[in-house]
Amino acid sequence: MKGLHMLKWLASAALFASIFTPLMARADGGVGEVTVTNHTKHGAWITIYASANVFTPWTITGMAFCLKADARQLAPIQPTNELKVRAEIKPGADCAWNTIWDTYDVRKGLTQKNIFAGIYVNGDHYNLWF
Repeated sequence: MKGLHMLKWLASAALFASIFTPLMARADGGVGEVTVTNHTKHGAWITIYASANVFTPWTITGMAFCLKADARQLAPIQPTNELKVRAEIKPGADCAWNTIWDTYDVRKGLTQKNIFAGIYVNGDHYNLWF
């Protein structure tokens, strides 16, 4: 019986967190930014996702954009607790043709408003870090 009571309590706590944490998360109201720098000779489609917490799904913030080879772009975002930046690497210096490599990086528990991310090539594969 104690186990069932604990399970109900945990379910209630999870429900409370999923409802109220997105409302409380980063209530400072300021707009942040993600600066993505492409350190490769290939173009990449960049998509930025945000989530308030572990209970809420990832949503795309703004629009995906093309980041040409050796370029840098700033993307404004609403402050968030969790951020995912995805890069779909293309075969040429622009963003045409099919994706040859798909990489992403995730950060949770963010406190800063301004994030810097970079796309790097390491041998025959690509990484995105921030």
